[in-house]
Amino acid sequence: MRNALHEGDPCVLGLDRVRWLGSLGHEIAQHTHFYAGTRIEKHNKVDDLSKENIIHCVRRDFAALSTSGYSPKGFTAGSWFVSDTVLDVLVELGFVYDCSAQIPKPRNPTPDPRMQWLRLPQNYRNGRGKLLLLPTTCSLGEWFKWGWKTAREQTHWHQIVYLHDYDLLSFHRHLMLLCFLRITHRETFEPTSMAVQQYLVDGGLAQCP
Repeated sequence: MRNALHEGDPCVLGLDRVRWLGSLGHEIAQHTHFYAGTRIEKHNKVDDLSKENIIHCVRRDFAALSTSGYSPKGFTAGSWFVSDTVLDVLVELGFVYDCSAQIPKPRNPTPDPRMQWLRLPQNYRNGRGKLLLLPTTCSLGEWFKWGWKTAREQTHWHQIVYLHDYDLLSFHRHLMLLCFLRITHRETFEPTSMAVQQYLVDGGLAQCP
């Protein structure tokens, strides 16, 4: 399970939480939304997808996490936004992998150029280095609808099933997580970084155009 510091957390409380999660052995990764300014209330937040703001937000959250003693190597963008600017700044900061791409859903919505869909992991390269693009499988709710089928169809590689921390405040979601763990009790759970290492060692990944 990957846990991330969200840029909306009060700084001191957020860093204490990161240190606590790290002390429990959790992998600390980064999750950044590209909001305009500091207004992040539900009804007031507005995306600013300019190159300058993207770079600012990624660097700001990276610096905050690094202050806690954990320099993140994995990243997932808010709203699944992917662009060369995002990937380039991740390479510049020394990130190893990005999970902002998603595997295709059975019924994908209208194509959104801000999102990336990958069936298999790929390497992204620029003049400064490379980044492993490791697609996220689905949410916990989607896993029960169709994600479990991909585990049978793609037994040679990982699944990344996600949920939000506030989901655990819902009895329904909490029960769903318990059912998921019971159904998959024979599967191997490991930090995303371990799966990444397997791909890096095996090689043979497709290259992004």
